[in-house]
Amino acid sequence: MFGRRKSDGGEKGEKERVRFRVMLPLAAGLALLTFAAVAVREDEYQSYLNSEAVERTDVTRAVVSEKFKTNNDLMQVLLMKVSENRAYRDAFQAHDREKLLAAAKPEFDDLHERLSISHLYFHDLDRRVFLRVHKPDAFGDVINRETLLEAEERGVITWGCDRGPYVALAQRVVMPWVVDGELVGYLELTMNLDETIATIRDRLDADLFAVVDKDQIDNDAWHRGLDSHDREGNWGEFDDVVVMDRAAEPPPPAVVDYLNNPRADTPFTLLNLPDDRTLVAQTVAIGDMDGRHLAHLAVFTDVSDVSVDHRRSLLYIFMACGGASLFLISLFYVYFGRIDNRLKAKRIALETAVSSRQTAQEDRKPQQAHPRDTVHGLPAERDTARQCVRPQRHARATV
Repeated sequence: MFGRRKSDGGEKGEKERVRFRVMLPLAAGLALLTFAAVAVREDEYQSYLNSEAVERTDVTRAVVSEKFKTNNDLMQVLLMKVSENRAYRDAFQAHDREKLLAAAKPEFDDLHERLSISHLYFHDLDRRVFLRVHKPDAFGDVINRETLLEAEERGVITWGCDRGPYVALAQRVVMPWVVDGELVGYLELTMNLDETIATIRDRLDADLFAVVDKDQIDNDAWHRGLDSHDREGNWGEFDDVVVMDRAAEPPPPAVVDYLNNPRADTPFTLLNLPDDRTLVAQTVAIGDMDGRHLAHLAVFTDVSDVSVDHRRSLLYIFMACGGASLFLISLFYVYFGRIDNRLKAKRIALETAVSSRQTAQEDRKPQQAHPRDTVHGLPAERDTARQCVRPQRHARATV
């Protein structure tokens, strides 16, 4: 009785071991397939993210280049109109600063309001400022900027970027002023890069910072520039750079680290922020007419939509693979269970048949032994008969 229970337990254990031997490799295989699908999707995500970053990097550089060219073309057209204004000519040639200011101030205010023109200069032939329309009380100083020197030397319209006396970045266009075939002076228009940066930021829908190395500027001049433009800034906010224009709220630590180390030698850098946002960070250098480095634009484009889609697709993969794995494991578990049951039933039937045959054979053994015992059970009689026959044979032999 106890032996039978032990046998049942052994059969159940054998059954479970059969299932285990089959289901374990199956589960391992399905897990490997799931991880393989995730690895493939991760590789596709990285490739797509890189291509998206490259595309947005190209777009950023194209937008920046286009904006600078647009500014240049616009200021050249405006300078042509200024040079053709007869009231300006007469007042300048008459050295009447008040009259020139009265004529130019309304138009400059309109240009400043509509087109973000920040400076309008009238220069004498010796590059001495005759009138700053944007700051009429400051005049008489000699300008030695590359744009004006180039226009003086070559006699053509020149343009470029530079840093002003208060460290502000500016894009300038200088045109020789020719009246009736005679050079009478130079005209200059300027746009502060603050407005250009704001426009680029809106077009790209990105965070953008103008960054200057501290070893290229003076601390006092930088603070005077902040005061003159009614801006706020913190010289010690970053290690080796200052940010010329940015939002009031402090940037995330990853952005601060990038601004301190802009990685200008790489096309872009992917930044993962604590709030699950992903940014493409890139640097666009700004140089003067001679190619000297002035600053760089640090552009941060949000590509979190790509990351969100990636996480959603990973969730779908895990759900699909998990559901399929659970279904297959359950299916095979039931299937192999049925096979085990059939094998068990056949094994029991076979054991029963073998047992019955052995029992029948054991039952037939006494019946087959009795005839033998009948023949061999009278050994004395047969031996006596044989003994009786033998003397006779012996007697015959004697005769």
